[in-house]
Amino acid sequence: MDTEYQIHESPRHPHITEPTPATSATSVGMSAAFTTAQPTPITSAPLPHNLDPNLLITLWHIGEQGSLSGAARTLGWSQPAISQQVKKLERDCGCALLTRGGRGVTLTPAGLILAKHGELIALRVAQASKEFSEYRRRAATTLRLLAPPSICSTIVSKALAKLSVDSPIDVSLAQTEPPEAIDSVARGEADCAVIFRYESIPQYLVIDDELAYEPLGDDPLLLLMNSSFASAKRFRAHGTPVKLRTFAPCNWIAGCPFCQTNLLSMAAREDFKPSITYCVDDYATTQNLVAMGENVSIVSRLASMAPLPANLTLCPIDDPYARRSIGLITRRSDVRPAVRTLCDELRWAAEPLLEH
Repeated sequence: MDTEYQIHESPRHPHITEPTPATSATSVGMSAAFTTAQPTPITSAPLPHNLDPNLLITLWHIGEQGSLSGAARTLGWSQPAISQQVKKLERDCGCALLTRGGRGVTLTPAGLILAKHGELIALRVAQASKEFSEYRRRAATTLRLLAPPSICSTIVSKALAKLSVDSPIDVSLAQTEPPEAIDSVARGEADCAVIFRYESIPQYLVIDDELAYEPLGDDPLLLLMNSSFASAKRFRAHGTPVKLRTFAPCNWIAGCPFCQTNLLSMAAREDFKPSITYCVDDYATTQNLVAMGENVSIVSRLASMAPLPANLTLCPIDDPYARRSIGLITRRSDVRPAVRTLCDELRWAAEPLLEH
């Protein structure tokens, strides 16, 4: 039987015409019988541009569980809340996403498309959470510690050796003099610093109120000289401390700028100005320079714990300011357990090495 066609504009594309069978009793009957086999109708609502990713994840869970109640249990929501989320997503998309049956629900073809992306989003969110948790774990147990060379080789090395056995904390270490170390901790570039302060120039180091300073003990200062000096012989014979002024004619070896300032301050109280010939931060180099002849140097007891050659002598200095205070610098706001553990180990290591 021939079918009559009428020309009309497509509702989806008004500028395109397409043939449509003319209405007849037969065509109406065929149309009614064919409706149930058609895919989910899509309305002419605008396509969604900002789909809520949480709703896509919910839809994926519904498909996985086969019911709204199963998805609600998995997600920790109530079933009415899950229903509301589905209704909102269907309004946003302009089509049905679920087909309800006697044994639960199934996803429509449109629902399957969105649920697939919901699964991908859920997997990426889970991966992001895992990676961020690992980052936070490492941030909580990875610390940066600063200390000058003489303290690195004694207190710090002893503390880190014990920490590596007893704790999962990972500590990176850099040799840094006190002024720079304090600034680094204040700026958050380091988590802890072991510093020293000279009794002769307590105003030299400025510690902000945001930082906490905890003294660990005192490190005596000694005068390193050639064993042929008369003062060295008297000390070996009678344990007699030395006066710095006795060595005013000698050439002096100084350390970092902070140590140089301390030397000048101690010499000024003895009414002389030292002739600083070398500025050396390495104790082994200082030993070699002192052994060459008329050179002397103020060194700390911590720095001089290495074996001393027979041609060199360390003498105590007859000066109440011949000492430096060793202490910890941390940020007051940093309450991480790892920082407390590191400080505990540093206290333990410093206890037998310093005077109290």
